[in-house]
Amino acid sequence: VSQASFVIPVTDFPLLLEGQSTLVEDVPKTIGDDITWTLLDPLDPTKNVTVVEVTISGFPIGTNVTYTDINGILVSDIVDSANYTIVVGGSSEDNIRTVVDSLTLTAPIDSDDNFDLLIQVEVLIQTPSGSETDEEFFIHEVVVQAVADEPTISATDIILSEDASTSLEIFPNRSKDDDNSETLYVVIKLPFDDEG
Repeated sequence: VSQASFVIPVTDFPLLLEGQSTLVEDVPKTIGDDITWTLLDPLDPTKNVTVVEVTISGFPIGTNVTYTDINGILVSDIVDSANYTIVVGGSSEDNIRTVVDSLTLTAPIDSDDNFDLLIQVEVLIQTPSGSETDEEFFIHEVVVQAVADEPTISATDIILSEDASTSLEIFPNRSKDDDNSETLYVVIKLPFDDEG
């Protein structure tokens, strides 16, 4: 008994979405141009593809986010919610690209935790038979390189008689190293006279 098989065609998303960024702890960096989209088949004359909206989410709480919006206004936010989202649309693809390119991030203060941004790109596809919209998501990995935080140190003054001895009180402080990921060393240098 033979049985016919049918393959239902599914339209592939017409863009290749990719990108990855690296930040240095506590240092702002423009990462927008790391978020890229390119036509999979740029030589297809029957299909015109236009990006009409880009949505960016997944920012860790405490991230400093700066970008220039579609109206040319500088936006600077400290992320205070897991739902913080940037939506760029309502203009030409060139203007959308300019806004995305301006995206500048500083990781949450004193954090070297890597994180992933969720990028959603919506396109308008125009063909001789009509037009339709489609959208696709991809994960944009952000790697945060750690930087050692400067510790603080203090000590009490000591007054003692010649040839006497006393304890030395030193108060080292890890400062901003809240996760104890750094090793702290204390070096003590003693003064001496010509007789040692």
